[in-house]
Amino acid sequence: MNEKAGTLYEFGPFRLDVSEHRLLHRQEIVPLGPKVFETLLVLIEHSGHVLQKNELMTRLWPDSFVEESSLTQNISLLRKALSEGGEQQFIQTVPKLGYRFVAPVKVIEVNGNGTPDHAAVLEEHSPDEPPADAPLPRSDTHPPRLDRSLMLSSGAILLLLTTIAVAIAAVYLWRTKTRATEGASILASEQRVRSLAVLPLKSLATNGNDEFLGLGMADALIVKLSNFEQFNVRPTSSVIKYAGREFDSRSAGTELGVDTVLDGTIQHVGDRVRVTVMLLSTRDGKALWSGKFDERFTDIFTLQDSISEKLAGVLQLQLAKGKQAELNKHFTENAEAYSDYTMGLYFWNKRTKEALTKAIEYFQKATEADPNYALAYAMLADTYCLTIFYEANVLPSEEVLRRAEDAVVRARQLDDTLAEAYAAMGILKTYQNDAGAAAESYQRAIELNPNSAMAHNRYAYSLLSRLQLDDAIREMSRAQELDPISLPVNTMLGACFLHSRQYDEAIKYSKLALEVDPQFGVARFNLGEAYEWKGLHDEAVAEYTKLTEQPGFRLLGKLGLALVYARSGRQDEARRLLAEAKRKITSDETFLELPFLIGSTYAVIGDKDEAFVWLEKAIETLHVRRHDLRYNRALNTLKDDPRFEQMLRRHEITKSLVSELLKHD
Repeated sequence: MNEKAGTLYEFGPFRLDVSEHRLLHRQEIVPLGPKVFETLLVLIEHSGHVLQKNELMTRLWPDSFVEESSLTQNISLLRKALSEGGEQQFIQTVPKLGYRFVAPVKVIEVNGNGTPDHAAVLEEHSPDEPPADAPLPRSDTHPPRLDRSLMLSSGAILLLLTTIAVAIAAVYLWRTKTRATEGASILASEQRVRSLAVLPLKSLATNGNDEFLGLGMADALIVKLSNFEQFNVRPTSSVIKYAGREFDSRSAGTELGVDTVLDGTIQHVGDRVRVTVMLLSTRDGKALWSGKFDERFTDIFTLQDSISEKLAGVLQLQLAKGKQAELNKHFTENAEAYSDYTMGLYFWNKRTKEALTKAIEYFQKATEADPNYALAYAMLADTYCLTIFYEANVLPSEEVLRRAEDAVVRARQLDDTLAEAYAAMGILKTYQNDAGAAAESYQRAIELNPNSAMAHNRYAYSLLSRLQLDDAIREMSRAQELDPISLPVNTMLGACFLHSRQYDEAIKYSKLALEVDPQFGVARFNLGEAYEWKGLHDEAVAEYTKLTEQPGFRLLGKLGLALVYARSGRQDEARRLLAEAKRKITSDETFLELPFLIGSTYAVIGDKDEAFVWLEKAIETLHVRRHDLRYNRALNTLKDDPRFEQMLRRHEITKSLVSELLKHD
């Protein structure tokens, strides 16, 4: 379709702005999809005339075959947007033919300065008005005689017309300026935006090849927008689940707990990339701003700059001090490297063994395409470390850590201001048993990007391993604020509250995690334990029983039940379940915490000898965490036994840490 740039159409209380591709109702934007907007534009351009259905479909879908139901749906959505059904009708159905736009329409041509061009003819047309060249209607009555007092001289008429023209120009100039800041004025009111989710852009390609590009575009905008103060942007890890599938934007925003969502489409044809985006309020579903951007694929980074700058202007965002350079920063100018990076990012967020292996492959390819791509090196290092955390076993641990260190050192050599590089350094130092350096790395990552939920999450875990529980809760709470539907963040925050004996809070965040993924066994085990320590044994049994029915977590559920039975005096049942767990110590359901849980359950039963045997195994195999030894209430009966301190010292735990681990509530 050939849009008339600089053309406005007014009808009833509506204004259709062709160049801005939006419909206004008394200065408020009415959200319309691209094809629905085009349908309205075609009807208005032929106002007063019947457009047959096949003609409409040819104009709207010139290169595609679509069924008539698509047109019917567009008309239905239009009527709903125009709130037809009241006194005023805009679109008339002509049976067996098509549709006619029947409301009077005023056409306004706007010049390059955005003001009405009064050299152009302002037309008003209505199907009820006769053509301009039609003969005057006959009348048997004489025309009314004008009062001489109302007759003006030609000079007076000229002065009057000039005054009216100036007034009209002033009004249109004011309205044009108002239109330029409509989004800002909306957001400056009680609807001021505090949080945003940038959803993966939907690919318009039929083969879906742009799915990764849509996610990469969203990630780039998230990184840029995170530089603004007092504004939370959901991380890529929160929105990745929407990549490559259909979703309702407003529902997604509600699920993500944000005020607004940025949604749109991306189309990559030849060497061109077209992006159309819309900012939508999750409160009332209104479109607050929309834009269309078109660049060469090699200029995709300029396109990202344009979108983020326009969006920042609409949202009236203020850059954090010293962040201007970050806003305009390009991590690479190589389109091929960027494409590989976006593929790597997609798989990095999946967290499975197969996906992490692919992520390493694509991040490596990105660094080969652009050897100065610091961000790709940082993410390569991070992925190597994650393969250890998720037990992907892609290479021996020593080789994985060596490659991770090489990549993170290279990233910092190229750019020492990358939060991602320091976040990767933190996890690397953790695996190198340098807790102090890990904490410093996470702190630096947070300084560079205070809105990084990942950095706050990892720093919280580092603090917890150093038994700084209150500080860990503070950092994990900040991570949860930034990423409220994160499965690992809510699970870990629930565990922190469990350690601090705040059982209601532990229950709250464990439930939030299970809302995200009802099959996540660790969160359900934490929920059962919180119920258990709160004295709600029936509720605890219910949660542990669900685990026994879930593949991969059956053994964990049985050990949970053993703990409940041990604490409620059902010793024989507890011992039976413990014996079953020990028989399956080498089965596929074995998990790292198994020796520690068996030992802590024997402690509750009162069998200290067996408890120490299994705790020794847990410490020897490094399958126990310091915070479990410090905060798990099941061990309180053992800490007064000299064997507990002797066990800790045997494993070369420092004197100061032994003193801390011997404490109990």
